[in-house]
Order: sequence, then structure tokens, then C-alpha cells
Amino acid sequence: MRSRLRQMIIPALTATAGLLAATHTGAQEGPRSFTSAFFPRSGEMSSDVRNAVLSELAARQPDPQHVVVLVHGFDTPTFLSADEYSEVAPRVLSEFQKHNRHAVVLGVQWDSNVGPQRKWLPAAFGHLVFRTLGLRKVIRDPYTSRIPIARTVGRTGFRDLLFSVCDRFPNARVHVFSHSMGAEVTAHAINPEYTPAPRNSRVAYPGRPLKLDVVAMAGADLDFDSGARSKPVNPQAAPNLLWLTLPKVGTRGDKVLNLRKKVRSKAAIGNTVPSFREDQYDALISSRRLIFDSREIPSSHALTEYWGAPRLSRIVAAAIGVAEPEQNPSELLRRCSAVLAAQPTAAAIQPFLLGDETSPKVYALWRLEQLLCGSSKHMANGYAEKVLSNTLRDAAWWDAERLHTECKVVQQGYWPPSDVVEAARSRKPKHKERKGEGKISHGFFKQPLPSYLASVRQQ
Repeated sequence: MRSRLRQMIIPALTATAGLLAATHTGAQEGPRSFTSAFFPRSGEMSSDVRNAVLSELAARQPDPQHVVVLVHGFDTPTFLSADEYSEVAPRVLSEFQKHNRHAVVLGVQWDSNVGPQRKWLPAAFGHLVFRTLGLRKVIRDPYTSRIPIARTVGRTGFRDLLFSVCDRFPNARVHVFSHSMGAEVTAHAINPEYTPAPRNSRVAYPGRPLKLDVVAMAGADLDFDSGARSKPVNPQAAPNLLWLTLPKVGTRGDKVLNLRKKVRSKAAIGNTVPSFREDQYDALISSRRLIFDSREIPSSHALTEYWGAPRLSRIVAAAIGVAEPEQNPSELLRRCSAVLAAQPTAAAIQPFLLGDETSPKVYALWRLEQLLCGSSKHMANGYAEKVLSNTLRDAAWWDAERLHTECKVVQQGYWPPSDVVEAARSRKPKHKERKGEGKISHGFFKQPLPSYLASVRQQ
């Protein structure tokens, strides 16, 4: 009897929650530009709710060319995610319309809310204090309590919904744009074994590869080395393009993710150089599937600022370029392709180390590593980043390092890029600087700043 009641009540509650999430502010705002899909803490979505979501998408666009799925992060109640999606979805649709492409937006809402900040923030602080004293279990951390929920939603209901979207719209390219802890949801939907799953936990379609086009993670709240530690994903399930935001090293970046490092004792992918294995670097770069985006990184961590029009313009152009290579409107993808197509000589590759875009530099470094060192091990083990950071602090360190390093890319003076070395030589060593003078940004992640920001920076 209890089992039958459970089977009747849970789908009803799920459907009601999804309906409430979809209509929270609809009466005041009018028709929305996105379709919402709510996942409770269990991560499951009933077939009735899932079919209703698919039907609403089809009503918006019977045969869309692109489906963009938005996934919010930690401590986002449904009313707030609805407001944020109402702001971002029109931007997404507008960018596709500029290229005469039809798209629909699906806004995923999951149980990340931990209540009023006046209650959970002191609890999180108390947990941090007691953890420092070796008493981790005295106060439960509201923040980390949402990580298992995010992973469960990803492995179960969200993964199931993505397959349903792909099946319902076979001609559409499906993209996922996640923010903050939404990256946990997304990563575990793509690769359910991204982190070890609890025993006897359910995985939707465990043997079926989930094929997505662009997976963009803004301010990703994932451990910076989680990708390197994860089990290899089925090659057939690898996204066609992985787009990661991260700030220029040496800048303050995302303040919320800076705090996150103190809470979880590790930097986040969204706030530092992510760690990849050699095989991951080789697979991602050789097939032009990796983009590092260091532009317009908001210190506030706000979803609506991460998904601003300039970034969406670049991502949408790349999405079209991935779907239609012969009509690729993305200058960034074309530049990365040019690096891969360059002749296998250091002289041909070196010029791509110069300039403002991050990703072509990464691609050029990878090619030089393959050419001169025989592998990408100096990228995978963090040596290339160490050399860059130390050179920026003191160019004399680089001069000494070149004399004994085994890395021929560094030994022969290709890395760091010549413009970075010259800039470092023009500055005093960082340890000799007085407070407030000679602040150095990470040249490897140098990106052009909007004019109004550039003028502020020079003041």
C-alpha cells in the first residue's frame, strides 16, 4: 500500500513543483522566452513532467536547429533562477537570430537552495572554523551539502532529460551552458563516473553515450584537478567543444570562487588553470575541442554577468562553427584551426604564441611540446604554468631555469612568449616590489579589455 501511495504521490509532487517553477512570475512578466524543467532533491523527473517539458519546447520551435540548456549553481531558489533565465534566454535567442538560426532555451532548475543567507552563511562559517580545529562534523556545511545533490541530478534526471531532448529533436544541436555548481550537474550527466558514484545509485542509460555540441562552464565550481582525476569518458560521449571561463592569473578574478578555495581547500576550474592529463590535452586540442575564455570575468560570480551578450556572441558563433564548419563564423575557432594546420616547425608555430587570445597560445604551446619534447607532459604536470608564473615574478629566474631544464620549449626560449619575457624584464622582481606597485597579470591569459575597463585599469 505504501509503495503504491509513494508511486502516486511523488510524481504528483514533482509535477506540481515543476509547474510552480514554471509559473512563479509568469502572471506578472507574461510569456517567457525559455522552458523550465525542475528537478527535486532525488534528481528524478516523472515521465509526465518530462513529456510536458518536451511538448513546450516543440510548441516554441517544432524543429529547432539548436537547443541551449541553462543550468544554475548553488543556492539558487526557483524564483531567482527564473528571473536569471528570463534575462539570459533572450540574449541567447538574439545571438542565434543574428545568424538566422532557430533555437530554443531550456532552463534547468534543481534543489540547490539552502535557505536565507542569514541562516546558512553563519553555519558555513562555523563549519569552516570547527573544521580548522579538526572537528568536521560538529556543524554541517550547507554549501558542501548540495554537492551530492548536484551529482545525483546529473547522473539521473538531467541525463535522462538530455537524452529525451536529443531523441525528440534529432536534427538539433544540443548545448549546455552551466554556471557555478551547475558544472557538477553537467559533468556527471556527461560522464556519470566523473566522480565515484555511491553504491547502488541509479544512472540514466549507463551504457549510452550522451552526445552534446558545446558544453560551456562559466565560473565552474569544480575542483581544478577533477578532470585529471576523473575516469576517461567514452570518446563517443565527449562534447564537440568544451568552453571554460577562467580569469587572468595574477588578477583577483571571481571573489566567490576565491572564497570557495578556502572552504574546499582547492581552487576551482573557474578560477585557475585546470589540470588535465596528457591524454586529455592531446584529445581536446588535436581535435579543436578546448577553449579557455578569460574575457569579462565578473568578480561578483553572477550568472547574468557571466552569460553577458559579448560572451554569448562568441559562444554562439563557435556553436554554429562546430555545427557548420563550412560556414564557420567564429574567428576564435579559425585561429585555433590555423595553429593546428601550421607547418611542424618551431618557426611556423611560434608566432601563434603572440597576441591577446588565450586559446591559440595554448594550442601553440601544445604543438611545440609535441614537436620538441615529444609529448604534452610539461603542460599536464603544471611545469609550463610554473615557468610562466615564475618568469613574470622575476625574469632572471627564467634565465637560470633555461640552463638546466629538460623542457626544450623553455630551453630554446619559446616559452614563455617573448612579449611576456620582455614585459617581465621591464619590471622589478615581484619580491622587491613595494605594496601597490608593479602588479603583474598572467600574460598567458591576457585578453583584450573593453575600452572603459582598460581606462580604469590604467588609473
